[in-house]
Amino acid sequence: MQHRCPQDKYFFPLSAIVFLVIGVIGFWPSFFNTLPKTGNLNGGVLFHGIISFSWLALYLVQSTLPSRGFLAWHKKLGYFSVVLFILLYVSSIQVSVSAFLEDYPPPLRQLISNLFFLQIVAFALNPLFYWLAYKNRTSNPDAHKRYMFLLVFFLVEAAASRIRWLPGMQSEEYWLVIQY
Repeated sequence: MQHRCPQDKYFFPLSAIVFLVIGVIGFWPSFFNTLPKTGNLNGGVLFHGIISFSWLALYLVQSTLPSRGFLAWHKKLGYFSVVLFILLYVSSIQVSVSAFLEDYPPPLRQLISNLFFLQIVAFALNPLFYWLAYKNRTSNPDAHKRYMFLLVFFLVEAAASRIRWLPGMQSEEYWLVIQY
């Protein structure tokens, strides 16, 4: 018999809400606030933003369904998550590579190159976490939800790193280092 932690009923939905709030705060200036004013947003970035927030919304819904007795819906939406994850993964790589290829001054170019290496590590970990979550979905639900949490935690980093009012993020010289 598997151990069920009663706090999980609240932890995962609350984490989903926190992740969604971080996403909105982090991308407010560059996504939500820019698009309505200018209508000028790269199609790839727009697609990635829609997919990313769809993923966060799905994580919120998925984290609440089992504890409310809607396991069948949780499983059905889980199959949809496969398609959504693939779209998110491909769009993340496209957006990251496009940003990496932008022209930066020499001192910043080295730092950007080093940080891009960290993104490559995330590109390796994200499918690993998803695969482990998928693999454990029926045999070990506790592991399944923890792997999904780790996956979303890694993905929401992109939004958290854009919250410039966090300590140290105002420094024009060091904000990129503090971000990571």
